[in-house]
Amino acid sequence: MSKWTVVALDRAEHRRGWIPLREQLGVQALGVNAWSVENVDDPVIPEHDERQTAHEELYVVVRGHARFTVAGSEIDAPQGTIVFVRDPKARRGAVATAADTIVLSAGARPGSAFTPSPWEWNARAFQPYQDGDYEAALAGFREGHERFPADWTLLYNMACVEARLGQRDDAIAHLRAAVELGADTDPLGDDDLESLREDSEFVAIAREANARRQRT
Repeated sequence: MSKWTVVALDRAEHRRGWIPLREQLGVQALGVNAWSVENVDDPVIPEHDERQTAHEELYVVVRGHARFTVAGSEIDAPQGTIVFVRDPKARRGAVATAADTIVLSAGARPGSAFTPSPWEWNARAFQPYQDGDYEAALAGFREGHERFPADWTLLYNMACVEARLGQRDDAIAHLRAAVELGADTDPLGDDDLESLREDSEFVAIAREANARRQRT
């Protein structure tokens, strides 16, 4: 095995704006990705927090220009800007303010050995999902669930794809399991679950999910 790996961002594999560097480089010590958008006002870092992973995250604008919003504060970030978000609970995101913007992100949990998170398996499976290849997407979510059986997001996404595929019983079972694990989402408002909208068992589970969200 080589002692080093070199990759140019423009030649690295791009998956609809996601450049999965950790996977491509084989990085084991931390999560590292890059994000690329073509147009002004495109979201280059999706709005999110790191409550589930407890990761600190560092962002570097390697090309173009972005505007970050972190915990409600806006940050102008031209090329070369580094934004470090120490608090995992802080909501953060960024949009491009110049065309052809790339932001590199890196993160890990302080004081703990790094392990890849369920997010990575979700992100991979969303690629075929966006192409309408629901069988391939379901296989990807299942692979992630086998590795992270206690993660609700993978179970929930499995339920969504199963509902689109007409696999009612599997969708109900996985949705119930996701809710029991603390699913923080509203199933009643999810278009992926449209085929279950009139199903009494689905409605009961969805109401329980929303009741739990209100209690937390």
